[in-house]
Amino acid sequence: GSIRLSALGLVVNPERDDAIATASHIRAWAKSRGVSVSDDDMSQVDLVVSLGGDGTVLRAVQMVGDSSAPVLGVNCGTLGYLTTIEPEDTIDVLESLHAGTLPTTGNVDERMLLRVEVSKVDGSRHTLRGLNEMVVEKVESGHTVRLEVAIDGEHFATYSADGLIVATPTGSTAYSLSARGPVVSPAHRALILTPVSPHMLFDRALVLDPAQ
Repeated sequence: GSIRLSALGLVVNPERDDAIATASHIRAWAKSRGVSVSDDDMSQVDLVVSLGGDGTVLRAVQMVGDSSAPVLGVNCGTLGYLTTIEPEDTIDVLESLHAGTLPTTGNVDERMLLRVEVSKVDGSRHTLRGLNEMVVEKVESGHTVRLEVAIDGEHFATYSADGLIVATPTGSTAYSLSARGPVVSPAHRALILTPVSPHMLFDRALVLDPAQ
């Protein structure tokens, strides 16, 4: 479907000159079209534009939170797996979206997200979201950690390893891959459980149903 633009979110990598310059162009375009721009509150925006590399896209996803706003990744880094368009195409894409049509240069791609709830021993809790992965890892070098894993509430295994990665299909080509995890198409819905440097006989990655 189309995206009607009346409010825009911007997430900019401040260390990239081309990201800063593109952000200025977007602000000028938005002002001329009566589109509001937000740098922090993404709860009411129709679209979030990420200007940077993959790290900026991941930060944008965190900022979007529970909002359903799509993220448009503009490649202002050296290499982008998650970024979809180049800076010089940004205004044309925004113009198409503002007119209520999808641009010819891309489409809306739905990706799985991880919702991670962290409970501390002091009783405090907080929630994180991840497009790529969640990693539980050791703090001290030279030691392994023991991680008890339950799947769908049932005890599965206790890992002795340097850490444990829970990745989405999008994140299967990131840290999980370097830890010998499988490459999974982003079109799949799955969770990939990959131990990092496991010190045990069972050292393989698992591909799980996301409902688990």
